[in-house]
Amino acid sequence: MDITVPAKIDGLPVQINLGTVLKEKMANYYGTPTETFKIESSGEGETPVKLVGTFKALFARPSGGGYGFNTTLTSVDFGNADCSGIQDMTYMFSLCNTLKDLNVTGWNTSQVQTMEFMFIECMELKELDLSGWKTSQVQNMASMFISCNQLKELDLSGWDTSNVQDMALMFDNCSQLQDLDLTDWKTSQVQDMYAMFRSCSQLRKLDLSNWETKQVQDMNFMFQECTQLQELNLSGWDTSSVQKMYSILSRCDNLSKLTLSSDFKFKDDTGLRGLPETTSRWVKDDFAEMYDSTAAFIEAHNDLAETATNHTYKIKDFSNPTAEGWGFEDKGTYMEITSYNGDLTNITVPAKIYGKPVEINLGTVLKNQMANENETPTKTFKIESAGEGETPVKLVGTFKDLFARRLSGGGYYSNTTLTSVDFGNADCSGIQDMSYMFRGCSELRDLNVTGWNTSQVQNMSSMFENCTVLQDLDVSSWNTSNVHNMAAMFYFCSELKSLNLTGWDTSSVQYTTSMFYNCTQLKALDLSDWDTNQIRWMNDMFENCNQLEKLDLSSWDTSELEWTNDMFSGCTQLQELNLSGWDTSNVTVMDAMFSNCAQLQKLNLSGWDTSRVQNMMGIFSSCDKLSNLTLSSDFKFGYYHSLPVFPPNSGTTTQHWVKDDYTDVYDSTNAFTEAHNNLTETATNHVYTIQKKYKVSFDLNDGSGKTPDPQYIFEGKLADNPDYEGTKGDLFFDGWTLNSLPFTFDTPITEPVELVASWRKARYTIKFDANKGEGTMSDQVLSIDEEKSLSGNQFTRKGYDFVEWNEESDGSGDSYSDKEAVKNLSTTEGEQVKLYAQWKPITYTINFDSKNGSSISPKTYTIETGIDKFDSPTRLGYTFEGWYEGKNKVTKIEKGETGNRTLIAKWTPVTYQVTFDSAGGSTIDPITFTTETPVDKLPQPARIGYRFLGWYDGETKVTELPKGTTGDKTLTAKWEKIKSIEVIEDILKEENQKNRKEQDYTEDSWKVYQEAKKAAEDLLKEVNPDLLKAEQVLAKLQSAIKGLTLKDATASPTSVGTTNIPVSKKVYPTAQVKQYPRTNMITTIWPGFVGTGLVAAVVALIKKNKK
Repeated sequence: MDITVPAKIDGLPVQINLGTVLKEKMANYYGTPTETFKIESSGEGETPVKLVGTFKALFARPSGGGYGFNTTLTSVDFGNADCSGIQDMTYMFSLCNTLKDLNVTGWNTSQVQTMEFMFIECMELKELDLSGWKTSQVQNMASMFISCNQLKELDLSGWDTSNVQDMALMFDNCSQLQDLDLTDWKTSQVQDMYAMFRSCSQLRKLDLSNWETKQVQDMNFMFQECTQLQELNLSGWDTSSVQKMYSILSRCDNLSKLTLSSDFKFKDDTGLRGLPETTSRWVKDDFAEMYDSTAAFIEAHNDLAETATNHTYKIKDFSNPTAEGWGFEDKGTYMEITSYNGDLTNITVPAKIYGKPVEINLGTVLKNQMANENETPTKTFKIESAGEGETPVKLVGTFKDLFARRLSGGGYYSNTTLTSVDFGNADCSGIQDMSYMFRGCSELRDLNVTGWNTSQVQNMSSMFENCTVLQDLDVSSWNTSNVHNMAAMFYFCSELKSLNLTGWDTSSVQYTTSMFYNCTQLKALDLSDWDTNQIRWMNDMFENCNQLEKLDLSSWDTSELEWTNDMFSGCTQLQELNLSGWDTSNVTVMDAMFSNCAQLQKLNLSGWDTSRVQNMMGIFSSCDKLSNLTLSSDFKFGYYHSLPVFPPNSGTTTQHWVKDDYTDVYDSTNAFTEAHNNLTETATNHVYTIQKKYKVSFDLNDGSGKTPDPQYIFEGKLADNPDYEGTKGDLFFDGWTLNSLPFTFDTPITEPVELVASWRKARYTIKFDANKGEGTMSDQVLSIDEEKSLSGNQFTRKGYDFVEWNEESDGSGDSYSDKEAVKNLSTTEGEQVKLYAQWKPITYTINFDSKNGSSISPKTYTIETGIDKFDSPTRLGYTFEGWYEGKNKVTKIEKGETGNRTLIAKWTPVTYQVTFDSAGGSTIDPITFTTETPVDKLPQPARIGYRFLGWYDGETKVTELPKGTTGDKTLTAKWEKIKSIEVIEDILKEENQKNRKEQDYTEDSWKVYQEAKKAAEDLLKEVNPDLLKAEQVLAKLQSAIKGLTLKDATASPTSVGTTNIPVSKKVYPTAQVKQYPRTNMITTIWPGFVGTGLVAAVVALIKKNKK
């Protein structure tokens, strides 16, 4: 059953006491299946439904003195009903366990005093908006939402709880609530908070910091089983009146942050969780104190003597909470670590010791252990990261050879045990020297130095040298602006696969010697943005980086550079290197700079000045694929430069150094280097490339004459066509072939070739003529005795079909079909045989669309004939305007036109005239029409005293001229004389013959007579007068005549009643009286009457029936 309370009844607003009128139905008494309840909302500005009485247990189902489940109610909507007078909402929705939709938004609850058990076990409700409820009078909210275990969203914002005394079990078992904002609640009167939030197992955070709890006596089980609760803020709480606190925090197993006032005192067994790990501690505020057990924390807090002071307690996990193994000194604001005697295998520097940040000189405290001196088996080293907003570990001293294992006589052993180093977020902003820091850590695989502040570091030489298994290293954010030495920094990091150094500030660096030496897994390295203006030594910098495929150093400033020996040696995958623009004016050593760059093909050294170079030995050694070299004229080859040489030029393929665009060619490397060194120009760049020449030889194939000399052609260039005119018997020379295919001399030479003379029989050429057609066709060449099909016709001619070929243009010669096989059309060498295309006019058809006119048969034509005229169709009611194609009128087909076409007839409707014969009525002007423009309404003439019966065409009445009508028309009016008008005419005629005198009659009767007579005369002048009006005028006239009274009172009545009304010889019908429905009007209709002797009877009849 669905119940809806109307907003109005008979237009009036409604008031209802739901408890007395509907309670049994809504509360599901005796199983009454009420499913939905609704109160209609009133319109804007209208009075809403007024609710009176009580809401207590309104929807609850009584059972055995208590309440049972209401199992049918699913939806309740109170609209905008006025419940401002309600005081009790206790148990209102109690146990409505199928209620899913509830609208109580905007309720005026300002008079409500108790809401106890209001929504108890509404287990299908998932969201509830009670924001804005006025709760200032409510004293009891106990168990209000208990066991609403599907409720996920609950908005109680704006509630005034200043008078509430009981909140026990209020949210108990609201197990789906994830968020609850009660920060503004006033709780100064509350005495009972028993189990208030018990089993709110999805709540993660609860801020009750503004609550006043000085009156509360019972807090038993208050937060019990809030299993997801992590943070609880009870700052400001005063528990001085609390008598019960048993299990207040039991089973809150995730609670790790608890804020308490010093006025909060633990009582009974609160059930507060223990520490999760042996390394966990309760930490007070910012490490002011630490407690190694929950009991110690509770005892310490309860012993606080201060008042109204808030403290935050957090559970933190420490790898070494008691700083076991560490020696330290308290420096006031921090702890200085001075020694270590703990576990040497895994060393972890704590972030804090007794709540204070740490400072340590790793070099003095831990160097011997970390450097694996005396074979101490240190495997992992870690510095704990400080928390957000906390001070990180401060590192001081030097990092020089921090993890390196020194040899007693100098140098270093390998550190073979250290596998993992993690500096966390330690502060190394004061470190200046990091040289040799990880030198020889050959088993180091995990290294976290991300985010280091290296702004003061000056020396990073050999920092990661021989970290041979290190694969990943993130140093991209380092500030290297003060570093002057990076020599051997990544030396022999042979497993390092990627390295991001973009953004490094290298403006102070002077030495990069062997920086990436033997980084054999690096495939890419972007150093394009480096500032190298101070670097002096780059020798061996990329040596043996044998996976590097690309390196862009073209923008480097090398003005201070002195040494570049072995810089790229062994970069076996580099194919191209652009070092153009390098300033080498100060370089003295370049030996082996590019040696063993086995794949290097192109090298740009434009702008290089080698005037100060003393050693260039082996600079190009084993660069066997180098074939493109750009050099400045200021670059001079030194002794033993080792630029690859090629074998002596002999055979079919030779090699040569070519200068620029073939301006000079050198047959050997020595010739090229000598010529370049002899250049006298300065600061001029030249491009030298190795180019191959291929031998092109000729074979006459038993032909006569001298064989052309061989040619030697650069790769990609063209050979010359030799001048040869030999013969071979009766055959003719037909050019040169390569591999039995015709060879053209616009083919680039890419290998040694032998061209063979081709011989052929005499041949003739067939030329195809379009013969007034259009298009092109290639000539066809045939040899004598060769049978071949003619080429298919490619010509077209407008308006014609191709028929055949003929040796004469007029078709009088020999003819050949398309693609016919022919032989020996000529037997003369070089003769041209011309074949002319033959054409036949195409026959086209003209179709005619008469558009509802008479049918016209199609016509045919050709481009040569055309059509001089077309037949014209006919169509009733229309004039034929011509044949059209689109918007264009077509009167004939001219010679030269082509194509099948469809012509459309164009018609203009004929205009006809309708002439009107009014037959004594008013004149009606003729009108016009067409078969497409119907005349829906004909004009109506007028005639005094007559009623128009219509227009007639002969005996046929015409009311309209419908669409499709044709022909001129003459229509004649038909009229019917109006009987009452005819009577008035006769009476007026007879009255005028009476020649009555005014002085003979009384003044009143004469006046009535004159008015009636005037009205009758005016009526006769009207065109198409109204029939009813005519009858009324007649009656008035007859009455006036009857009422004429002579001034002589003794006169005979007969003269009054009869002699003044003439006797007509005409016969008139008897009068009929008619009353019009829903009016007070009675009219007299005159079908006719006999003689004027009946006039008196008629007048009397009219008077009798007059109302």
